[in-house]
Amino acid sequence: MAAAGKADGQEKVISSVQGVVRSLTTSKKLADELLPTLSGFKNSLYDLAIAGDKVMDSVQRVVRSLETSKNLADEMVRILSSDLAIASDVGAVESSESYYELSEAAGKVGIMVEAAAYLTFERPLDEISYFFFSAVNELNQLPRDTYITPEKLQSLTEAMASLFHHLMFCSIEPLHHPDFLLPLLSSWKSSDPFTTEDLESSEDEQQEHQHQHPHPSSSLLTIDQKHNELLKAIADCMIFFRVGDDLFRVYSSVCRNLFDNCLSLFEFHKVTIGQIERMAWPSLREFMGKWTWVMNLTLAMILALEDHCCKVFAEFPAFKNCLLEAVQGCIIQLVNFGDAVDITSAFSKELFLILGMYKALSAVISEQHCIFPDEGREHIISKAQGLLGRLKDATRKIISMFGNETQKDTSPLHSCDVHPLTRYVIKYLKLMVDYKNVLNSILDESSLNPTTECLHKLMSHLEAKLDEKSMDSEDKAFRFVFMTTNTNYIVQKMKNSRLEALLGDDWKRHKERQVVHLANCYVQVSWTKALMYLTDDAIIGKDSDPNSKRALKERLKNFNVEFESLCKTQTVWKVSCAELREYLRLMVSERVIQAYRLFIRRFGGHLEGDLHHTKHMKYTPEDLEGCLSHLFEGSALPPGGSSSIFKRIFKLEKVM
Repeated sequence: MAAAGKADGQEKVISSVQGVVRSLTTSKKLADELLPTLSGFKNSLYDLAIAGDKVMDSVQRVVRSLETSKNLADEMVRILSSDLAIASDVGAVESSESYYELSEAAGKVGIMVEAAAYLTFERPLDEISYFFFSAVNELNQLPRDTYITPEKLQSLTEAMASLFHHLMFCSIEPLHHPDFLLPLLSSWKSSDPFTTEDLESSEDEQQEHQHQHPHPSSSLLTIDQKHNELLKAIADCMIFFRVGDDLFRVYSSVCRNLFDNCLSLFEFHKVTIGQIERMAWPSLREFMGKWTWVMNLTLAMILALEDHCCKVFAEFPAFKNCLLEAVQGCIIQLVNFGDAVDITSAFSKELFLILGMYKALSAVISEQHCIFPDEGREHIISKAQGLLGRLKDATRKIISMFGNETQKDTSPLHSCDVHPLTRYVIKYLKLMVDYKNVLNSILDESSLNPTTECLHKLMSHLEAKLDEKSMDSEDKAFRFVFMTTNTNYIVQKMKNSRLEALLGDDWKRHKERQVVHLANCYVQVSWTKALMYLTDDAIIGKDSDPNSKRALKERLKNFNVEFESLCKTQTVWKVSCAELREYLRLMVSERVIQAYRLFIRRFGGHLEGDLHHTKHMKYTPEDLEGCLSHLFEGSALPPGGSSSIFKRIFKLEKVM
């Protein structure tokens, strides 16, 4: 009976102390004033237990008056003389194998755990950690069958679950917090997901960069490692008291809220499947890019949480099941949204949006195979594989469509500069290389290098179409300049790129030789007639021979007319590549100027003394070279400071 009375008194004291702790937490100001005094005393709860019922009346009166009287609170502190940390030591010293002493020790551990939980929002982390680590040390000394009353167990469970939830929430930067929201939103907006305008823009005006879909860095999800030990301590306590289900439920809830906030952040909660099915392509493109970003962000969260789970809860595999339960709703909702996109009506411009979705979804499926148990992931993977198949079929269809569009292109031939089709196709192919691994898994599986074969095929379509377009011009020289310009553009854009590496060195060398060959063909077709007038055929005899002079004058006259005509025509031809422009000018100059200089040196003396010799010998070699320096500028008006000879050519109205 005496033992029973003692145990009953102990329970009453413990209950009273719990009331004190709760009272402290209801008022931050009061707690801040009382706790330093409270922790300064060196007596223990065990001493109060000995006093029994006589002390209980005083304690209860103090508890009732605690919030209304600072003086009574001080008196209560002096009566209690309690230090929660010393209570742990006393419990360890007094505990024995008797039922009473085990219950007493478990009760003291409970007080410590509950106190720490209630102080969570008021006390610093190191103080909370001290309570829990003391509790864990106490637990390690108790048998697994230590008894604790159901009322106490419920109270402890709620307290520890609340603290665990709070620490998990603090560890994972909440997505709804402005300091975390703004970087995420700015990352999405600055990532410049692939758009039609991006594909059609001039590549010469942009720096070379990859146009893959935005991929959020895993560093966006910050998990504070300083809470790890404390979370582990709470988990140990809850597992010890056999309330693991409550622990796992809290963990799953925190993670689920994180993924739900992710969807809300990008306003997916405002979208219905019906709305997606009715979206026009401008809105649908934006939605598909956002979908890819969110799927990648979800994967980053899964990996970060899985890594955190392995570090903190390695002893409890059930946490991975909780993570799966938390994420599956988010993934299934995204998959359902993806299924609602009408990719069957996509244009060739939407290829990279579809590839981005395919890549993001494939990565999530792959990681689920590695992270989650077989029985838990089957439903998610089954849903995702269905969408993956639709994306694969759409990709094959669009690539075939793009090849047909290239072959059937009807855009006009306006100049000999780089054709818009060339820019479009080359940029398209370079973007395809960014998704090489994805395309290898989508295209013909019987081929060793399906992406490379596909690129070669599309490139051949472009080359054939350019050759066909060049025939729209009746000027053969124009055709060769057009083919030279476009082939050189292809070579330059391939240089040191992954596309060049895929197409191979043989292809590269063939294209470089082709540029030289086409340039030589242009010079031969365009300037052969002018050069024919600078040969010495039929110009023989003595200087005074009137027939020789007449033939010489006719040659010079015809050369001047042909040279001026070619300059007038080819100056307005546009070659935007400065390096190629200079190369073509040099090829013309080497042949024309050298031939003219030799001709004048040999036969110029025949016209000396002739009254009108300047009428026929209009130009010096330097004059011709100055005129040739303006070829392929794309304008009939020479730049400021041009020679008067060049200006005179463009004002010439009659053949002399």
